[in-house]
This record gives sequence, C-alpha cells and structure tokens, in this order.
Amino acid sequence: MNYELLCDVLRSSREYKLFLKALMTPYGKDTYRPSLAEGLADGAFQFFLLTLAKDLERGKHGRGRLLAICPDEKEASRLSDFLKECGVPSVFFPAKDINFNNITASHDVEHERLSVLSLLLLTDSPLVVCATAEAALQATIPEDVLDAHSVQLSINSEANLEELVVTLSEAGYARVELVDGIGQFAVRGGVLDVFPPAELPVRIEFFGDEIDRMGFFDVMTQRMTESVDAVVFPPVRELIVDRSAKERVRAVIKKSASSAKDGRIKELLQKELTDLDNDSSIDFADKYIGEIYGNPSCLVNYFDGVIAVRDSVNCSERLKACAALLEDSVKDMLLSGEITAKSAGVLRLFEFETLTERMKTSPSFFADVFTRSYNGIPTGEIFDFFSQSKTSYSSNVSSLLEDLSFYKDSGYMNVVVCAAEAEEKNLFKSYFRILIFNF
Repeated sequence: MNYELLCDVLRSSREYKLFLKALMTPYGKDTYRPSLAEGLADGAFQFFLLTLAKDLERGKHGRGRLLAICPDEKEASRLSDFLKECGVPSVFFPAKDINFNNITASHDVEHERLSVLSLLLLTDSPLVVCATAEAALQATIPEDVLDAHSVQLSINSEANLEELVVTLSEAGYARVELVDGIGQFAVRGGVLDVFPPAELPVRIEFFGDEIDRMGFFDVMTQRMTESVDAVVFPPVRELIVDRSAKERVRAVIKKSASSAKDGRIKELLQKELTDLDNDSSIDFADKYIGEIYGNPSCLVNYFDGVIAVRDSVNCSERLKACAALLEDSVKDMLLSGEITAKSAGVLRLFEFETLTERMKTSPSFFADVFTRSYNGIPTGEIFDFFSQSKTSYSSNVSSLLEDLSFYKDSGYMNVVVCAAEAEEKNLFKSYFRILIFNF
C-alpha cells in the first residue's frame, strides 16, 4: 500500500505544519517545552509518527532520530514493524529480565539492546527507536564504557590481532574453534571470525597488521558471502566485568558472606566467589551493577533527537509497577544479607522524571488522546488532531457514505482507501460528490 499519500495529506494540514514548527523551535537557549499532540487514535498515531519520521529522515527537521515511548511492548514492537514496512529505519528496544540468581540465562535480549545502543552511539544514521518506559529507563552500560569496549574496523586499516583478541574477550565474546553463534570469535592463523549481536558473522583476513579482506560469511558453509568496507563489534554483555570490576565485586561479596547469618545465603555467596575465581560465566552480575559501573546509564541518556511519549499516564503507571516489583526483590535480598545497602541503592529503574527532564532539552511531544495534567512539567502548545478508530465497513456502503457526508459537511478532507479499483469505481458512482483517492 502506498502510505506516502496519507503522509502527504497530513503534511498538507495546517495543524501539522504548526505542530512541526513548534516541535523543532527551542523555547529558550537549548531548552524546549514538550508540545501536546492530542486526539490521535491508535491507527492515526502510527501514520502521524510515520510522517514525522520521514520528515526527520529527509533532513528537513533535526538529525533524523526519534524515540517513541509506548505504554506496552506489544504496541512498541508493532509500531517498529509498521515503520520498517514503510521503509523507515526502525528498531524495537526491549526490556530485559533482570537476573539476580546464579543461573544460566539467554542473552538474546541483551544482544538486541546492545545493537541499538551501539547504533545510537557509534553511528549518525537516521533511526526510530520504539520502547516502553521500563526498557528506556532500565540501568545499562554507560556510554563511555560501550565506546571503549566496541571494536571498529575498516578495510586496509591496521589492527593488531592479539590486541583484538583481548578486547573481544573483555567485551564478553567467547573464543571457540568454529564460530556458529552470536557472541563468539575464532582465530585461525591470520583470519579472525566474529559473530556480533544482531548482525551477520564477519571474517577478517590480515596481511601482517593490515586488514586485507573483510566480509560476511555463512556459518553453515563457512564461506564468505559478501564483502564489507567497515564493521562495528559492540560488546555482547551489558555488564562488562573486567579485572578491576571483578575485584570490586569480590570485595562486596566477601563482606556480605562474612556478615550473613543464614547458612543458605553463605553458601550462595561462596558459590559466587568460586565462579569469580574460576573465570566462569558471571550470571549474577545484575546484582552488582553498582560495583561494576558505579553510575549506570539508560537508553534515554544515549538518545539525541526527537522524543515522543504515547499515552503518558499508562507509561508512567506501568513504570511504577515494574519499579515496585524490582524494589520488592531488592528488599528481600537486603533483609537476607545477600547484598549490602550500598548495592541495594543502585538496583532500581531510573525514574520517569529522567525522561521528562531530557524532554526539556530535546524536541519532544506527548501524544495523549485527551488533555491532562503533566505534574508540573512546563508544556508547549496544544495541537488537536481529531481522529477516530472506526470498525471495518465491510459491505455496509450506506454507513460509509453517511459518515463521509457528515465529515464532508463538517469541513473535513475525506480520504478513502479502497482495496481494488473496481471497489473505488463502485463507491464513486454511489456518491460522486466525495473525492476518492485510490492508490
């Protein structure tokens, strides 16, 4: 379907033109006030965001990046898929399950998150990121740490293979004989194979310290399939436990173990110490994010672009519910002596105010159906985009024509999307005074 026509219809409206101007105009020096785009029903919001994303991508307004905060993961994922179908670079940023237990868990979600964070930090390409408030405000790897542990290589440049092996290992990659999964790398003579998150596996052929050839390869055939000029290998773990971080974690575990009165807790902590000493997979690292990073970051801090918050009340309430569940788990660990008070103080979600504070320094808007209070947040102009979610008319042409007549007489532009040309002709004959756009 040619959605561009619907985008052009929206662009032609006076309300959208005024909204776009207000959105991108600072209120003061480097400060903004969130605009209010009201009346956007579910389907209308998707087209509204599609139009805005295309305008941003074309470089007419801003740098082409947009963060869409949705009330739940289903809506965020659906919005991202819709934008991709329409040709807009878009990614879904999921919330991860926080693992406080010393049990092996899948890292697939971490790989998705790290791929998005590296795109935001290490590239300048236009991008729409769709996420929930929980996902956007979960603690994650700080920007400087991600930058330091990311590998960026280009053809004909120089790189020391031994140093690359150390860097990849510190970034969480596992060295194997033959690469067949994400987060692995292998070295055979002067050939380095790496499988980064959310990308195809890459083979790099060295001539001394110079990168002579580089490209994607097939893990089944182990043959190179496509040459590339540049690659980026982000870390494969959000929590990078390097040597200094490991010592800090070891010190706090020993402190907790020495004061724990419950034998079960002492045994659990001793197992964590053993895994640290044996360089085993540290599956309980989420519990010690404060010791690992000191000051974790979140997606919101990575973002530089337009911010849109859809259904702000539900976003805020769901975030509070997630924060309460996390707080209960942390309290249980604190009371049992499993963690220290200092560790507990860092184990939390960033507050909704982190997002709203960022909106004060970025072009942003709230997309709520109805006017509401924003808890003291200074807001900008209100723009009313009257829309309704209609059920399918199916074969009920009389009901459709009745609605079209009402909206036409009320001064609205009517755009009817027909499934086939024959349908368009029949409808036009039934009510020739309505302008039908067929595409």
